[in-house]
Amino acid sequence: MLGVVYAPPNSDYFDALEQLLDTHLPEYEHAVLMGDFNTCLLQHNVRSRKLLSLTTSLNLHIPKLDPTHHVNDSHTLIDHIITSNKERIASHGQFTASGFSHHDLIFASYKLKVPKPKPKIIFQRSFARMDQEKLAKDAANTDWSQIEGMDSIDDMVKCFNSLVTDLLVRHAPLHPVRMKRPPAPWLTAEIRRQMAHRDALRRKHKKDPSETNWNHFKRARTFPLLWKYAFMVPVPKISDPVEFKHYRPISILPFLSKVLERLSNLSWELQVSEVSRKIYASMHGLKRLQNFLPYSTKVTLVNSLLLPIIDYADVCYPDLTEELLDKLDRLLNLCIRYIFGLQHNVAGYSDSFTVTAVRLWNKLPLDIRQTKSIDLFKSKVRLHYLQEQNILPN
Repeated sequence: MLGVVYAPPNSDYFDALEQLLDTHLPEYEHAVLMGDFNTCLLQHNVRSRKLLSLTTSLNLHIPKLDPTHHVNDSHTLIDHIITSNKERIASHGQFTASGFSHHDLIFASYKLKVPKPKPKIIFQRSFARMDQEKLAKDAANTDWSQIEGMDSIDDMVKCFNSLVTDLLVRHAPLHPVRMKRPPAPWLTAEIRRQMAHRDALRRKHKKDPSETNWNHFKRARTFPLLWKYAFMVPVPKISDPVEFKHYRPISILPFLSKVLERLSNLSWELQVSEVSRKIYASMHGLKRLQNFLPYSTKVTLVNSLLLPIIDYADVCYPDLTEELLDKLDRLLNLCIRYIFGLQHNVAGYSDSFTVTAVRLWNKLPLDIRQTKSIDLFKSKVRLHYLQEQNILPN
């Protein structure tokens, strides 16, 4: 669990923080909290004792830092790193940021190994070393006529499956295979066949280097050059783009390349689905702290954790289908709802203060909306609603 904390000056946040950590710490093996706690540990007062008591009771640790907040001659230690395992902290420290903040920038390097997937044993048949002549001989000697003597079609299919299975057991028996890592989902059987064909042509050229064999291998591995050219259309990421990074480039490829993509079952659906999975997985963790984080922190989290997943290698995307573009738009909407705390259902949003206020403003007469003085505006609005309710005559 990675948390960013900000506590306003003189705020009594300790009970809320303790309840939050007591609820969520058991769900995670590792936890790191960093931020401005506005509690100086250089002073021995009530606030410092509360923070130290809180961390001790939850078996948390605070690595030592120098004073992190500097105003004139005042130097206080109010920015902290809190971790559940101090042995995992490889290094930590701080950098001055006098150009834009009174706070130092604190950092920590956390040692964490990515867990390896557990090996999985599966059983499969190997047809590579199967003797096809013996298989054909045994198949010819099999009594297939017994299928015709069955009364129902179900019995015929059952008998046929039994005879075929018996042949497979004798000539291609099941054997255990140890899978060290899960296979790539996009590597379909057809792509594997094309890769095997390409590798076979490469071995053939290596064994007999000739221009003919080289051309055959080159055609098997190369996509037509004319189908690689594309028109680049910049799509704005924000409402008022002014820099190149504010655009998402979309490539429009030739029509024939898209036909080939459909025929060969090549698309960006798996990539977009993987992006969607990562966004929702990250959002699952961020949602838990949504109601406790300030607006600026949520913007920072979205910009640093979520948007890079969506924008990563987006220049390589060809022209996506409308369905996939809608899927990416829904991911962006999810980020926006997280920042502003909006609900997904439109009905609930239509009754929110923002929408209701805009609706009431638009219903006011034009002369009231154009009033320059606030006091006069209040008077006109009050008179308007009193007349609208027939409390005062028009």
